[in-house]
Amino acid sequence: MAKKKAERAQAKLCCALFGPSSEDKTMTALRMAKETAENMGVPITIIDIEKPGKEFSAALYEWLKGDTAPVSETTAEIPGDISDETPMEKPAEKPAETPEEKLASLAKTGKAIIAEISSIITSKSPNGVENFREDEKEEAREIIKTVRMNDSGIQTLADLRDLLSEELAEREGALRKAA
Repeated sequence: MAKKKAERAQAKLCCALFGPSSEDKTMTALRMAKETAENMGVPITIIDIEKPGKEFSAALYEWLKGDTAPVSETTAEIPGDISDETPMEKPAEKPAETPEEKLASLAKTGKAIIAEISSIITSKSPNGVENFREDEKEEAREIIKTVRMNDSGIQTLADLRDLLSEELAEREGALRKAA
């Protein structure tokens, strides 16, 4: 049997970049991905979990390519053949949000999530029986009372909402099976 030299069909890089906000971690990752993609002759896909969406993807594409192109909701397909002659300028940044605006935004988001939680825990089944017991409602209320309206607190509220939503769906499913 003839021996065949091994060839790498795929390459993966697992990398973590740490640093304070606005220190170009994303841009560093993009430059690393671009260089790797060019060397391998493959396209790259960018996903940024902090700024997902069309607006961010279009800005990235424009910045890397020099023009705009349609992109999906969460990713921008960046061809690996971007020339080094393309000027590497950062896209225009939005004016910074004042601390008061950020607090107001967090409070608005928090109130909306709390309203959703309230709707879930006070819901009733088609036969008029409450979906959650009083002790479960009180536990949810206690969590809400202890949460601060910051990024972490909003995430806690969102996690609670998602957990209660899943529980409600399970209970409704079990009720339908029993009927």
